[in-house]
Amino acid sequence: MVASNVAALEAFRFPTTSLFASVCVGVWLHMYNSRIDLSRVSISYDVVFNRKEYWRIVSASISHVNIIHLAMNMLTFWNYRFLEARLTSLPYFLLICVAMLSSMGVFLMIKAWRVRFVQNNHAENESAVGFSAVLFALMAFSSFSAPAGSKTSLLGFVTLPATLSPFAALITTQILLPRASFVGHLSGIIAGYLIAIFSLFIPSTTFLSNYWLVCFTIGAVSYCLVALHLSGQIKIPLLRTVGPESGEGQGEQLTSRGSGGEEVRSNVSSEGVEQRRRRADENV
Repeated sequence: MVASNVAALEAFRFPTTSLFASVCVGVWLHMYNSRIDLSRVSISYDVVFNRKEYWRIVSASISHVNIIHLAMNMLTFWNYRFLEARLTSLPYFLLICVAMLSSMGVFLMIKAWRVRFVQNNHAENESAVGFSAVLFALMAFSSFSAPAGSKTSLLGFVTLPATLSPFAALITTQILLPRASFVGHLSGIIAGYLIAIFSLFIPSTTFLSNYWLVCFTIGAVSYCLVALHLSGQIKIPLLRTVGPESGEGQGEQLTSRGSGGEEVRSNVSSEGVEQRRRRADENV
């Protein structure tokens, strides 16, 4: 009873941390119970640039592979609640939202560079999920303001300045978990440093003004709900999804051969196909 009261008190003391942790846990439970495949929520170059499924920026960030992945991320996230105490809850909420969007933005930029300039076609379908990119962004943001002379260690062998602690955590994570997304974690670090540098040149009263904070909060919550709805993790009656799964507006795929022999596909709406059929019947 005492332990539960202490846990409830801690949750009320850090509402933003509790909110995002609850969302991640709730999403994982729903995906597990509904047997939702990770391919429906993960982020990659292909699903964003080719399929235009931009909502995956959010759905990928709040989804996890398994309960171990979820537990590790949430325990680390809970340890960073001191940032909420320092910034207060609403600015911390804004920071997490900005970290989520910017880290995924950096992730996609790196993937685009590998696909378009390095010509690494394998990178096009490399996907990632998890809250860890946000965690590395928070780590970089907090380390940027660490006291001068602060030190951190890499596996207890190498001592580094505290400002480089995110890179120590990145290397440690890759050694202990080789299958972890190196690009995703690195993207979070870059985003966190960029946010920290950006905050130095813009006064906090401007960057975190109440007006913009409320606007961004409403937009972020709405975006999360739409992302969850489109990914199939939840169903919101007021939102009507039009697509192949709904059966509405679904067209027929016509295939033809171009002048060079290449296969050319085009999607034609069902209404347009029906009109063509009627014309054909009339001509006959």
